[in-house]
Amino acid sequence: MDSHRFARTLVPSEEAKAQVMVRRLKRDLPPKWDGTPRFPERDLDHPLVVTYDDATRAAYAKLDQYAQSRRETLSSQVTLAGIAPSRAADFVVTLLKRRFLSSPKAFANTVEAHLKTMTARERQGDAERDYDRGAHSVAEKILATMIEQLDEAAEDDAAYEEAAKAALATARRFAPPLSPAEQKLLEDLQGWALRNSDKADGKFTVFLNWLRAIVQPGNVDGANRHGVNERWDGERVIVFTEYRDTQRWLHERLIGAGVPNEAIAQLYGGQDRDERERVKSVFQDSPDADPVRILLATDSASEGINLQNYCHRVLHWEIPWNPNRLEQRNGRVDRHGQSAAKVEIVHFVPSGWDRDREEDTGFAEGTLEDAMAFLGVAVRKVDQIRTDLGSAGEVIASQVEQKMLGKRSSWQTTDKEIQQRAGKAVLKIERNLAHDLQQAQDQLTQTRSELNLNPDTVERVVRTALRLAHNKDLIDAP
Repeated sequence: MDSHRFARTLVPSEEAKAQVMVRRLKRDLPPKWDGTPRFPERDLDHPLVVTYDDATRAAYAKLDQYAQSRRETLSSQVTLAGIAPSRAADFVVTLLKRRFLSSPKAFANTVEAHLKTMTARERQGDAERDYDRGAHSVAEKILATMIEQLDEAAEDDAAYEEAAKAALATARRFAPPLSPAEQKLLEDLQGWALRNSDKADGKFTVFLNWLRAIVQPGNVDGANRHGVNERWDGERVIVFTEYRDTQRWLHERLIGAGVPNEAIAQLYGGQDRDERERVKSVFQDSPDADPVRILLATDSASEGINLQNYCHRVLHWEIPWNPNRLEQRNGRVDRHGQSAAKVEIVHFVPSGWDRDREEDTGFAEGTLEDAMAFLGVAVRKVDQIRTDLGSAGEVIASQVEQKMLGKRSSWQTTDKEIQQRAGKAVLKIERNLAHDLQQAQDQLTQTRSELNLNPDTVERVVRTALRLAHNKDLIDAP
């Protein structure tokens, strides 16, 4: 123990320990005895390219138009009403866009709840009364709590529906009434969602072709050729999705596409404990012992579950806006015990996506392709800093949210913000270390005073000890 850095009577801070702890990352560990890497390489170079149909692209354009209209409407009122209306509007926009990017089914449920909330008869006059009362700080805290509860309920259909209604009802208290144009946009969006909520879309088609090539031996680009084996008994994959209703939608689409039910398993929050443990056990056992090949998982399976024994592919149905969540998902198979040479991390990108474009996606701002391409850059940035997400993850999450809200259009400031946070972290560590050292010095001084420690008293103690133990005395040095 470094007595100059740490005092025995003081608990060292995390920052102080970080100064002397040696952090060995997976990539720093030596290879195995046969020269092979101890951990697999992570492969993100094969995203699935989606060409969206005109109706889907038009629907997202209307959603972005609705978001812009609400932002413009609020801009003249926020100065009078405080920041609560703006935060409430941001919540609604981000919720709608996250659900749109998940599945038509998920979006249908949310846009319907939002439209009903905004057009309810008792809605009339709420905004004006709330603006006058000035109770925004209290209501804002209530809304923040409801948003947290909404995230926690994402994997339970009934609980999520109730939490969403409550959060949207609270958010409406800060929102001005819908204009006729805004109501028409929401009605059009609801119509599109309902028409497509029970259909396979372009994204699912691309996914199914990818899935067949892996899970159904002999399939190439989704087509059986020359009478090859049509059984779903190939390699295993994990498909992560944020929402339970999207998970259900995926399961129904797979069954409708001819995938046998016994080849699919599901993990989600609120699942029967015995069934959950059975699915985990089956997926970790040899594929020869059970027909399960496809695991549809919500984020309840992204923490504390090992799934790496016989699976090295993870597909993100939608890219989480929280980088930590993305890494938690990947960590289910990218971990000790993974025998594959590569772990494949797969996500969706729009047709025309260029992985080398970062500051400008190359797509018109506000389009579905622009949003998907932007999230594709986020995946690569998370991978670049995954060894120490920390506050850098917060910067990326904020960047994604700002982009979806139309408040920021590029990644130009992200790297700079990450570097600034890293610099602030170093300064904080140095300040904490100086504080701890001063605290240790003060305690040493106090201890000396309490024990009356000075050269004369120390000399008397030593002389007494020598006489008692050896009948001797100190000898003056020459």
